[in-house]
Amino acid sequence: MAQKYRIYQLSVTPVTVFAHLLAIAITTLVLVWLLKFREGLAFSSSNKLKIFNLHPLFMVIGFILFGGE
Repeated sequence: MAQKYRIYQLSVTPVTVFAHLLAIAITTLVLVWLLKFREGLAFSSSNKLKIFNLHPLFMVIGFILFGGE
């Protein structure tokens, strides 16, 4: 008896759109968290916490956005 193979054609467009929207939402939430609850961001400042706050933002952008692409 011959086996019947079905070819499933699934579109990855909805998954891709969802992944991009999720990445944008995560990045936005981290940015809001840093600006509102962690005293902001700065490349140079006497407040070392502002300089360190760049680290979580860049980690999210690097790992989630660039890594996902």
